[in-house]
Amino acid sequence: MLEKTINSVMDLETLLSESEDKPVTIRTSNGYQALLVPFQLWQSLSEDISAEDMRAIEKSPNSPLQAAVGLLIKESQGRAQTEQAILDSEKQFLQLFNHSLTPMRTEDWSGVKEYLIGLLKSRPIVDLYQFLICHPHEVRCCLSKVSVTNCNDAFLDLLDARQEPDYPRYLDNFIPEECYHEVAKLLSSIVENQSLACGQFNIRRMDGGIRNMQFQFTPMLGFEHSLAKVIVTFLDITEQKRLEHTLQQKSGELEDERERVQLTLNNIREGVITTDVSGLVIGLNPTAQKLTGWHEGFQGVSIDTVFSPQTVSSDNLKVMFEACKERMGPIECDTQSYILTKDGGEIWVTYSVTPIITNSGSITGFLIIFHDVSESRGLLERIRVQSSRDQLTNLFNRQEFEKHLTDALNSAKLKGHTHSLLYLDLDQFKVVNDTCSHSAGDELLRQVARLLLKKVRTDDIIARMGGDEFAVLLKTCNETGALKIAQSIHKDISAYRFNWESKTFSVGASIGIVPINANISNVEDLLSYADSAVYVAKDSGRNRVQLYDEKQEVLAQQQEQLHYIAKINHALDNNRMVLSSQIIAPIVKNSEEGTHYELLIRMIDEDGKVIQPGDFLPAAERYNLMPKIDRWVVENAFQWLSVHGHKKGAIGLCSINLSGHSLGEESFFDFVEEQFTKFRVPGERICFEITESMAIYNLSKTLEFIDRFRSRGCKFSLDDFGSGFSSYGYLKSLPVDFLKIDGSFVRQMADDPIDYAMVKSINEVGHVMNRKTIAEFVENERTLEMLREIGVDYAQGYGIAKPELLFELPENKRSA
Repeated sequence: MLEKTINSVMDLETLLSESEDKPVTIRTSNGYQALLVPFQLWQSLSEDISAEDMRAIEKSPNSPLQAAVGLLIKESQGRAQTEQAILDSEKQFLQLFNHSLTPMRTEDWSGVKEYLIGLLKSRPIVDLYQFLICHPHEVRCCLSKVSVTNCNDAFLDLLDARQEPDYPRYLDNFIPEECYHEVAKLLSSIVENQSLACGQFNIRRMDGGIRNMQFQFTPMLGFEHSLAKVIVTFLDITEQKRLEHTLQQKSGELEDERERVQLTLNNIREGVITTDVSGLVIGLNPTAQKLTGWHEGFQGVSIDTVFSPQTVSSDNLKVMFEACKERMGPIECDTQSYILTKDGGEIWVTYSVTPIITNSGSITGFLIIFHDVSESRGLLERIRVQSSRDQLTNLFNRQEFEKHLTDALNSAKLKGHTHSLLYLDLDQFKVVNDTCSHSAGDELLRQVARLLLKKVRTDDIIARMGGDEFAVLLKTCNETGALKIAQSIHKDISAYRFNWESKTFSVGASIGIVPINANISNVEDLLSYADSAVYVAKDSGRNRVQLYDEKQEVLAQQQEQLHYIAKINHALDNNRMVLSSQIIAPIVKNSEEGTHYELLIRMIDEDGKVIQPGDFLPAAERYNLMPKIDRWVVENAFQWLSVHGHKKGAIGLCSINLSGHSLGEESFFDFVEEQFTKFRVPGERICFEITESMAIYNLSKTLEFIDRFRSRGCKFSLDDFGSGFSSYGYLKSLPVDFLKIDGSFVRQMADDPIDYAMVKSINEVGHVMNRKTIAEFVENERTLEMLREIGVDYAQGYGIAKPELLFELPENKRSA
């Protein structure tokens, strides 16, 4: 490894600007040693640095820059492992998909949903389905926005398109216009939900032939509750439709047509069961005999004995008989059900009931026509299970766990069953993650997952809910049993020690317990109660078990967060939000700079009391109200600046905080552009603040936003920097102007040497990368003096100036 000695910042800048193809060890005259890594090597650090070099790095004296790069290396290795796990999962899915005998396609419907939502906003449409029926060109437009990502060989064979694989990629090619009414049903349903959908329509083959198809539209799980990629499976029901048509001709009694009908029954690929009008079995065709296992002894037996779908009550089949009598036509049940065969086996089917009608108009019996869909059902279930797993721990993910909670809640309401929910929050995870890198944090989560699996029963459901939170559904388990299991889990986690390299950590967990009973309205409330119980456990000293009790005063305070949602919406709609400003002062006075303010939001309650953001913003973040709040802040901040913009000597720069939720919305970008145009605020007056964690989590959108508004002259600040110390590696990718040092380090830096070292480290790296640094939470002169010695550029906090409501420009323009 190359080594170079530097004596000045200029030497370091020269090194940074040079194009090197290897890491360089740099030494300074005061004894610091650091590792300088070229940007182009960041993506392959774990490969390009040898084990010998790694050991040398670990043993060498630490400097802030070296510590940052060391953490980046470890993070890069962990990221590579995660990417490989995702890649393996995708390979497994493609293998299942490509070799299935069921015709299948994968499609992306996100563009369709966005278009339909925009359509509803742009015109007063009461019934989307009726609108689409009357405007088939809109249906065609929607179909053109469906992106077909893949289709298997079985689907190409269905369309006779092996020689023309591009033919099925365009829906207009094989979906005739006369089927647009069925497509319209599907389009109208996906606006409101993204659950499984079924239906029927015709498709046009390459040879011009028309086939009747039954389809199942299955959303891929794990996409943060948004409709995007779906799997569509197809079942050819052409022969079924021909048989139904034959039976509707009313050409005579069944006895007169026995030969014609029997020939059809014997050759059809579907299972067909014939009954009399009372539901006693008359006959089974060869396919039905093979599928059900009933080869003899079925005549005169009740249909419920031979064929009884298990996902609906047995009475439902008789209800379908009555519906056929009323309608005098076939009734479809295209949802999937399973039946038990005579030998105790199980197959999944879709089925329909068709009345047998004579010329006189009387019904002499029924035909149940069913399809074996076990192969496609099994494939989709394997894909569902695979995509319902958390990639890191292989436990269920949050979305899948919520489905199990829904089932448990339904059984509690309908059948009186008692279940219990455990919710776990690790108490020391952040310490491990920040001290030893994300790789260590990931390994800790994997080990805790394995520990939980050993402590629960076979039928219990465990999930990673996100971050360091886990949940356990204890089936048919009352409060006493749940408490016993929770205490056992707590004991084992408390005794557990996590070892990483030369460090050992105790972990601990705060566990909330909620009995699941008929009094709980929905899953959202259930999870809210679990959050409340965990909150009490943490507030009572952490690392303990807490049973949910709605009568407890602390829990009642926690539930109060839910009421803030209505208060926030009322305040936004009734002009009860206000802005305040707090000075960001230069530590070394620069007379050419105007005063830099951060604009902060406050809420005014009905009694005129000012509510601080720490009270209501957590609820806003949880319930996705931050984009609405950010829009209010931007609009009102720009409006205020347009009035006070003439005070150039007073206003230098205004910082506005943005949430990660807003940066994830493309429409928010256009909204900010509109405010610039509307209020004619110079971009040079605006600094957008983005928290470090949100910037890294949504890096591509953050970069897009910065690039778009830097062209207007806007500046950017990375807020709470240092809370994710291992993300130093992203800093060079983020073209920000300011680093705001996390106040948790600044507040105690005068008394804590580690916090002092962290502040010094962040300031050093920031200056090397030409970023100005801001220390927040500066509360006294001693801290301010230490920041001046270190060389931090700006200070903010109660020791500088308190926030003031923005009725007029604050008079206090004190510099540090």
